[in-house]
Amino acid sequence: MTMSIPVWVLLAFAVWSMLVLILTVGIYRWGLIFAGRVQANEGPTFSPICALASFSFS
Repeated sequence: MTMSIPVWVLLAFAVWSMLVLILTVGIYRWGLIFAGRVQANEGPTFSPICALASFSFS
């Protein structure tokens, strides 16, 4: 069974998206961790879950 072109395009986009995130944010973050500037369990103070919980439609 072969995959259609749209499925290949979707797969390529997913791989490309992950590579962009890993090669930009990932390298920067791991560089900070290995340089000792931040700890691995430190993160930004903004949490998307908290932002959604405090959001109201009124």
